[in-house]
Amino acid sequence: MLIAASRAELPAGVRLSVVGAVGEEAAGSVGARHIVDQWRPDACIIGEPSGWDGVTLGYKGRLLATATAVVPNAHSAGKDPSASDVLFAWWASVLELVERFNVEPVRVFDQIQATIGGMSSSGDGFDQCARLKAGFRLPPAMGPQELSGLIASLASDGISIEFDGAERAHATGRNDPVVRAITSAIRVCGGRPHPKLKTGTADLNVVAPIWRCPIAAYGPGDSSLDHTPNEHLHIDEFNRSVHVLKMAIGSLAEELLNAKFQSVVSIS
Repeated sequence: MLIAASRAELPAGVRLSVVGAVGEEAAGSVGARHIVDQWRPDACIIGEPSGWDGVTLGYKGRLLATATAVVPNAHSAGKDPSASDVLFAWWASVLELVERFNVEPVRVFDQIQATIGGMSSSGDGFDQCARLKAGFRLPPAMGPQELSGLIASLASDGISIEFDGAERAHATGRNDPVVRAITSAIRVCGGRPHPKLKTGTADLNVVAPIWRCPIAAYGPGDSSLDHTPNEHLHIDEFNRSVHVLKMAIGSLAEELLNAKFQSVVSIS
């Protein structure tokens, strides 16, 4: 992003800024949230791996939940369920809810994905405690507030739930100016553009609903390798992506500047 920005040829009246947004891998996305209310750009390119010939149009939303069950200590041979039993019964009902929602949507992007991120249990002789951390990837048709209400309603007495990392899904169209600029540059560089919808979440989810400007994500690398031991980047792909970005930035700047000038002329 930095190299492409330094090489891009910009028309007069256009300013290009590159942001190194810290905390993108954490639920808080503190870097993006720091700038989202300070800037109002006319367009935005999010740096995320899409492959040099790919462009990402959107990302799913997210909800994190930590459920805790506390019950009085009981003998394992008795009839009373343990804290872990109570928690797993709740999780089974959550999965049933998810399965019912996913009956009609065909694309994974339009389905809810539910994953257990961690489990623990403990006891002090008086009470048993079990804790389950879960993550949900959300489609456009299910917001985090709506889902949190649904799964909270499934919790029995003794279960408390804390929610975090709420983000709504966001997707743009293929006619978005940023998407068109990147796909055009990919073609010029000899590639066949591949528009993508990601099942993960990115800083795009944070800034797009507030900035409401043309936006897409682009960058070299295979996103299926993210957070794996085999994550890597080919230098040839890196160089190609720099060239694509340089061309896309230049053509996008020209289009935005012309559109703004035309709008001023039409108003006057």
